[in-house]
Amino acid sequence: MIDIPFTLKGVEVIMSSHAHLLFRAERQEGVWRLSALDAVYLRDEIAPVIPGQTVAVDPEAIKAFRPTYRLLSYCLTLGGYPVRNDLAGVDRPDLVDALVREIYGWAGLAPPR
Repeated sequence: MIDIPFTLKGVEVIMSSHAHLLFRAERQEGVWRLSALDAVYLRDEIAPVIPGQTVAVDPEAIKAFRPTYRLLSYCLTLGGYPVRNDLAGVDRPDLVDALVREIYGWAGLAPPR
C-alpha cells in the first residue's frame, strides 16, 4: 500500500493506493541492486486524518478515471500532475499480462501460465 498525505477541500486526508509492487533486481559488479519498480494497481481510498471529519468527492469528478486508481488520479490531477491512463491494473488484465511478459522477458525467463 502506498499512502500519500493530501489536503482535499481543506481536510487533511490520506490517499491510500493498494497495489502489487514488482521489483526488478540485477547483479552489477557482483552486487545485487534494484533497477526498477513497477506497480499493478488494485484499488484506492481516501480517509480523513482526523477521525470524525468527512471528505466528499463528487462522483462526476472521478468518473473519467480508471477504477483501480481513480482517487490517486483525482488527487494527482488536483495537484497539477498529469495522469497516465495506461498503467497496469486489475481492471485491465491485458496491461497486467503485457507488464508480466516484459518483466519476465527482461529477466530472460518464460512468464508463468
